[in-house]
Amino acid sequence: MAGPGYPATSMTTRNTPFTRSDDHPNGTCDPAYGDPLQYDALAAPVVSAAARALLKAASHLGHDPARSLFFEPACGTAPMLRALRQRVGGVAGYDRSEAMLRAAVSIEPLLRRRLFRADLSQERLAPPAAIEGTVQVAFCLDNTIRHLHTARQLRTHLSHMARLLAPETKSRRGGIYVVGIGLLRSDEFVESETIETGRLRYADRRLLVRHITTSAPHPPSRRFPDGREVAMTTRLCEEQTALGRYTLACWSPERFLGCVKAAGLHLRMTMDDRGRPCTLTPGYCWLILGRIPQH
Repeated sequence: MAGPGYPATSMTTRNTPFTRSDDHPNGTCDPAYGDPLQYDALAAPVVSAAARALLKAASHLGHDPARSLFFEPACGTAPMLRALRQRVGGVAGYDRSEAMLRAAVSIEPLLRRRLFRADLSQERLAPPAAIEGTVQVAFCLDNTIRHLHTARQLRTHLSHMARLLAPETKSRRGGIYVVGIGLLRSDEFVESETIETGRLRYADRRLLVRHITTSAPHPPSRRFPDGREVAMTTRLCEEQTALGRYTLACWSPERFLGCVKAAGLHLRMTMDDRGRPCTLTPGYCWLILGRIPQH
């Protein structure tokens, strides 16, 4: 899981794809991790705890998980949706990577009609009609939302999510959007390195996937007034090494919450990544967003 000042496993990068082995189970590669199963392997050690925390957070806010639709933008191979599927009323999500979506469906065929292809930053979102206005719990964890680099991109994405959330009624609470992000001003950022590991099975071989991420400040620019540059190396033991660089937006609380308000949402509360209420302080936490009540 991501912590203060750290990027997360579920980020899309402009990496050179891994060369897949002949016994690759999916037959396709994703630009972010080469083999989508690497993404899955890296998520495996933390996904169960994250799913439990999300269910705890939803219950704390008055939602009955067994009657709620959970929705995840940028879901990757959908490890969270798979962990939640049998414990909630329904799951759905999207990802920009066709390879990731194919891998998700190959792992869990029942997700075939629940996933669609879209990007966090696209101007128009066309979800299945059955989803719009019905989502009780949406979530985007592990700093993934930092891939939205401009205020316009963030406002657009949040507006899409506001439209998907179920409105509040006399008999039911309104939907929530749980955003896991470290809100930091650029002068609060510290250089860091994280190492995450997972195990990946290729036919009769078991390989160790190691994800080494180093973060370093990026000089402010017109496009990234509070930018951050991250160099990432993903290593697959005894196989090729992929190198990539990408830039994440460094959102201060004031700038981020300004976009939240402009999108028709408001901050209901903050929680830690165990689903426990906490105060909004610099570093990683979950922001629980809801639609602004209409009077």
